[in-house]
Amino acid sequence: MYKIGIIGYGSRMGDFVDRVMETGGALPVAIADPDLENVKKRAEKHSLSGVVFYPTAEDMLAKERLDGICIGT
Repeated sequence: MYKIGIIGYGSRMGDFVDRVMETGGALPVAIADPDLENVKKRAEKHSLSGVVFYPTAEDMLAKERLDGICIGT
């Protein structure tokens, strides 16, 4: 299972993440977006549990060991 980080979790990214998860080969584990309150609501709507949230991409990249990045901004 590939661990994926997401930079910018806007309204379109939710549908993209749903498609990624349907493949069964990748799992979003971290999201970087400055609007953390709104992002957490969107992530819950798309059933993303166990995801760690960061205010910046730099923070996420410094703390997570990721296999890939999806940029949605």
